[in-house]
Amino acid sequence: MKFKYSCACPLGYKGRVCEIYAPPSCLDVKTKQPLAASGVYTIHDTISGSSFQTYCDFSSEPNFVWTLIESFAFSNFWYFRYQPFDDDFPRNEASPPNWSDFRLAKTSMLFVRNQGTTHFRATCDFEKDSSDINADYLRGKITTLDILSWTPYSNECILYERVLVAGVGCEDCTADTWTGGYHLHLEDNSCKLSEMFNSVPDPRREYFGYYGNEVNAQHQCVMSDASTTQWWLGVQV
Repeated sequence: MKFKYSCACPLGYKGRVCEIYAPPSCLDVKTKQPLAASGVYTIHDTISGSSFQTYCDFSSEPNFVWTLIESFAFSNFWYFRYQPFDDDFPRNEASPPNWSDFRLAKTSMLFVRNQGTTHFRATCDFEKDSSDINADYLRGKITTLDILSWTPYSNECILYERVLVAGVGCEDCTADTWTGGYHLHLEDNSCKLSEMFNSVPDPRREYFGYYGNEVNAQHQCVMSDASTTQWWLGVQV
């Protein structure tokens, strides 16, 4: 007599006898493989049953695990300029890391957010030197600003843990933040961050996205057409 069986696989595994590791998050990779190196991983959406590839960063910041949700070159900013994170705008999701033109689908970003996300951040030229993220950088708490659902059509002073532009910035301070019909970005003409740029009259320059009116040539994300902007969701561990 033959008996048939099926396995109820624990989270993070699949296959006939649960022999395939299928991590649901970058954090799961790091938890199960503490020595795992930063790089491209296949993440399995346990809600939809689908999977996607993205870059997991385990090493650029102590006590953080980061998941890449977007990266684009300054030469491609027109594609991303009017795409807030509330929009579904997948770009090359099947073959990352395409640092010059990449974005996860909205469902994938939401799944990442729901895997314990505590923070978001933006970086410049991460793929060129992942150890140097301190010249142009922002980090905030997802409880303060949920970047996937925040859609006001005006600017607000948002509190960030850290903001740096061309090496100038502040910690635990506010920055003029825009979205709603635009890619999420900062401007330097109001809020606490503006005090760092008080030598420039009414600058209204954009940082970490949009890049529509005027940019700061010292901002690493826009120094050349090949300069890149990244956005991440992360977990503080």
